[in-house]
Amino acid sequence: MRKIWALVALILIVGGCLKKPAPPDWKVRINIPAIDTTATMEDLAKNEDKVYISADTVFYGEDTTVYNKHVQGTVPWLSARFSHHLPSDIDTANSNIQSFIYRIYYGIRLTGSMDSPVTGKIIIQLFTKDTTRSDTDFINIPQGPITDSLILYTYNDFPIGDFTIGITIDTFSGSGFINSANVFYKIPFNARIIGDTVVSVLKKLNVPSDVQDAQKNNQIDSLILHLDVWNRLPVGFKFGAEMWNADTTKEYTIFDSVNIQLPPITQGMTNGPETHAVIEIPINDSAFDFFQDSIINLKAWAIFPPISDTIFVNRTDYIRAWGYIQAVIHTKNK
Repeated sequence: MRKIWALVALILIVGGCLKKPAPPDWKVRINIPAIDTTATMEDLAKNEDKVYISADTVFYGEDTTVYNKHVQGTVPWLSARFSHHLPSDIDTANSNIQSFIYRIYYGIRLTGSMDSPVTGKIIIQLFTKDTTRSDTDFINIPQGPITDSLILYTYNDFPIGDFTIGITIDTFSGSGFINSANVFYKIPFNARIIGDTVVSVLKKLNVPSDVQDAQKNNQIDSLILHLDVWNRLPVGFKFGAEMWNADTTKEYTIFDSVNIQLPPITQGMTNGPETHAVIEIPINDSAFDFFQDSIINLKAWAIFPPISDTIFVNRTDYIRAWGYIQAVIHTKNK
């Protein structure tokens, strides 16, 4: 019995000299969604009213319509103008786009009824930042109904960018009623790529509140950007991304040169499987402070190198990007 009590006493004495094990540290991983977008040509045609597909060719087009106008032999008989702009998510001030559209179609469609034969001339002007193209033709519209009178022009190797179309019809004689006059353009998704840099505008990314709190308490161990990019467009590119804090006073470059490979192509068209890039980029702890705000701002840029062939985008082509920023946060039990 004495030996048992002696052993108990020894355990108590030694136990009192040993350190108690510390409560464990826990690490939590939180994924902040950064991007999840797919641009298939068929989806664009379904969801974007300016995109449509004819056969295998994908077009971008717009029109503007003048309705119910009675016209006589006055000048101008008809005048309309409208403008095309690059998508609003492109930072046009910092982008450098030098490539050319393969071909643009533009013109006017008329419906109505003429009280008497109309003769005159039509002037169609195309205005870009650097040039103006003007085409003039004479027109003869017979007396009677007009079901669909199409006046069409084409322009090859048209610079990618903003432009304005102006159409004026000056008449020498005749009168009638115009039910509709559609001034239009349509652009196939075909281009001659000679080298471009396209920069996006700032996009807001919401930061979860527990990530904000963790940064304020100095509990973030690491931040890693994960991206997957699938590319079946007939063009390769390299791109980079940067991050801005909430009030855009501080900037941090996440990465500046990641290559997205060109899929197999023949005569400017994709003829093989997509390429797939997996990108893992650690974010330096110097940028952790960005995540104590409720939002951060992201901007990306893409550089498209010159391509010898004119490219043709068809209905089966697409590009998809998916990714998130993973925050590893440590917590301590008390």
